[in-house]
Amino acid sequence: MAVALGLLLAAPGPSPALAYDPDATFAAGTWIAGVLVGGGTDLKFQEFEPSDVSFVNLLPRVSLLPWEPFGRGWWKGALELGLEGWLQYYVQPKGEYALGLKAAARYHFIDLGRFVPYVEFLAGVGATDLVVKEINSKWTFVLEGGAGLAYMVTDRVAVSAGARLYHVSNAETKQPNLGVNAIEGVAGVSWFFP
Repeated sequence: MAVALGLLLAAPGPSPALAYDPDATFAAGTWIAGVLVGGGTDLKFQEFEPSDVSFVNLLPRVSLLPWEPFGRGWWKGALELGLEGWLQYYVQPKGEYALGLKAAARYHFIDLGRFVPYVEFLAGVGATDLVVKEINSKWTFVLEGGAGLAYMVTDRVAVSAGARLYHVSNAETKQPNLGVNAIEGVAGVSWFFP
């Protein structure tokens, strides 16, 4: 039984899986749809005793690869530009939310086979009912930067996990505006449509 299981696990997969071509997967004009889930907690590095903010997210995405992959070697990549929905529930303080829309830019490093590291930057605006001493406004602005790793399960489906630095504030539209700074983890799945 153990030998049979070992042979099954060691057997090569279907030939299309072995013929992965990152230039085709990340070709110009490819649309990407995906969804991420995640959460985070306040970094607590303010000079005063910060609020204990923690949250969970649901982040639907749609984006486009506007150009062909470029570069050579480890930095060969593809630039993805798109939008990410922002549905956030604050676990602490309980029962508060934020929702909005972010512009997203992600650079995929595609010359490492099915493992595709990426870096990303996001900026957006939304509405919230979060009231803590760091921020008090119905409008909220978010900036995020991060990195992660995707794995191309097939030529058209990727799973990913990453980490982001997160800053949310009201951009001085109301006081107080010290902002909340957090580290958040995200994981999700993406579908590529040529």
